Amino acid sequence: MSQVIPAQRLGQGPDDPRAGTACGGCTVSPCCTNVPLATFRMRTAADLDLARYLLNFEGIELGMVASFRPGEEDWTVRLRSPCRKLDRSVPGRWLCSVHDTPEQPRVCASFDGMMCWYRRVLGPEAYVVSGEFLRIDRARLELMMPLMQQEAGGDLRLLPEWSQLIELFRDVPLATAWFETSGASGASGASGAVAGVGQAIAPPPASIAPPPASIAPPPGPQPLRVLPAERDDRGACNGCAAHCCETLFFPRRPPLRRAALDYTRFLLGFAGVRLGVSDDEWTILVDTRCRHLGLDARCGVLGRSERPQLCRELEAEGCNVRARLGPGASDLLQVDEAGFLDLADVIEFDATGAVVRIPPVDELTRHLAAVRARGA
Repeated sequence: MSQVIPAQRLGQGPDDPRAGTACGGCTVSPCCTNVPLATFRMRTAADLDLARYLLNFEGIELGMVASFRPGEEDWTVRLRSPCRKLDRSVPGRWLCSVHDTPEQPRVCASFDGMMCWYRRVLGPEAYVVSGEFLRIDRARLELMMPLMQQEAGGDLRLLPEWSQLIELFRDVPLATAWFETSGASGASGASGAVAGVGQAIAPPPASIAPPPASIAPPPGPQPLRVLPAERDDRGACNGCAAHCCETLFFPRRPPLRRAALDYTRFLLGFAGVRLGVSDDEWTILVDTRCRHLGLDARCGVLGRSERPQLCRELEAEGCNVRARLGPGASDLLQVDEAGFLDLADVIEFDATGAVVRIPPVDELTRHLAAVRARGA
């Protein structure tokens, strides 16, 4: 069971905006360090392959939501990364630096701390096992796999029971997130600098960088072996910067209401998250790094059985990832939070808050260029 740490242990002062509130006993602000990206169901071998693929990336964790119908559990994809507006300069006292200001997204301002789901299932203990939500990293997924049975067609015929998983995970610690190993749980030195991340004092920096791409994630469990080996053929990817191994894509439909824009702004507040806009869809882009990507920008498990099928199916010739993110790419307008706010200025709404018109990408591009020119 998760517990609430008393507020007096946080060293709160009269200027602390959380003192005396429902959030006053929260030490590490799990709502500000753990962001949902997508949801899927674990029904087929392809779903299992997706889970294996995602868990190869630094900062990605899966979650399993309890269901009254076994096999119908929702799986969530979550990014463990701090919000850029989170002041982490004081150990055990992580606070929102834009609390109760216009810069705070409405989804945060309206959050009900008295019914906090995040605190129940995501912290403050890193090893909590909940009766309503299970956190799954590579080690835990590997433990689950012997309990899954695959039919000839690839469907998963049986998933472990919830009680089995609770017992299975109870003594298995979760992998540590990058910001938790880079001084995020405490300040280093009298200046309060957070190692590898930059200053985390109020006002916060314009951005807090994700883990450097040149630093591979720490060693973990042995790769999961599901698929037969493949032929080692590197030629078609020569000269590529491996965008597919340093960016995750989470497509979603363009917003229909003003509230959806606010939620997108909330997502863009997290380190490593950007927005890609096309005329047909909006895509959340996450800057992270596959654990198998070598410093030579090549896959370290190419030709080996642990390489996910999703990676095998990527066509090197005419690669759509390279076309969207590589040199000269123009069909995907990429913006950070500041660019998104400028973009949102030209989206039209009716009196009820419904989106009436989103300008096409070429018009949005010209608008953002004009904004930048005025600010130069």
